[in-house]
Amino acid sequence: MDGLDETYFGQIVTAMSAQRLESFRLRGEPDVTMVAHYLWNSALAGAFHIDLELLEIALRNSIDRVMVDAYGIGWLTGSSPHLLARQQEAVAEVEAELRKEGLPADQWHGRVIAGVPFGFWTALMGPRYEGGLIRPGRVSRAAHWPRPLLDAFPHAPNIDRRRIAGRFHAIRMLRNRVSHHEAVWHGMPQKGGQIQAPKVQDAEVIGTIGWITPQPMYGAAPLSS
Repeated sequence: MDGLDETYFGQIVTAMSAQRLESFRLRGEPDVTMVAHYLWNSALAGAFHIDLELLEIALRNSIDRVMVDAYGIGWLTGSSPHLLARQQEAVAEVEAELRKEGLPADQWHGRVIAGVPFGFWTALMGPRYEGGLIRPGRVSRAAHWPRPLLDAFPHAPNIDRRRIAGRFHAIRMLRNRVSHHEAVWHGMPQKGGQIQAPKVQDAEVIGTIGWITPQPMYGAAPLSS
């Protein structure tokens, strides 16, 4: 068993599944190294989690703040004219659950912010929200991206919608891997076949938090693993 107790290894295989564990084995490596990769990946995913959590909270609060300033809290409802159908549906699903709980509608807003998925917020950066869809006739300097969304990233250098959308697409892919306990220890593939190392990925997550609010989030960065 290459240094692993056979019973212990069997328990790991039963719990994790052989197919999942094999994805952590590089060619020709023994079982003990494969399991070490799995455990290292779990620790690394945990380290990513705190920074991804900080980013998600900062993102949704910043977008909501600028949109409320522009349109009031009604921007985030299942019938909002400022959202496309898919995002309206995401909000409506949360509203339906709150309705079942019996929560008064005037207390929904904060729960909806927390309840819609991360993909809801990143979708607002997509091309379908470009060209003044949210605020017709009033567009930003950044490739005609609606001004309120631009204001959600006050500290981003040379900002434009495509750059922000590209960054958050990569972060969403990383977040999905972390959430589904997939391999992140060997980095994430990029366009052109390059592999982005975990350290670089985490630096990008922290840097993206800085697009929204350099302080006090950077003050919290030492708490990150």
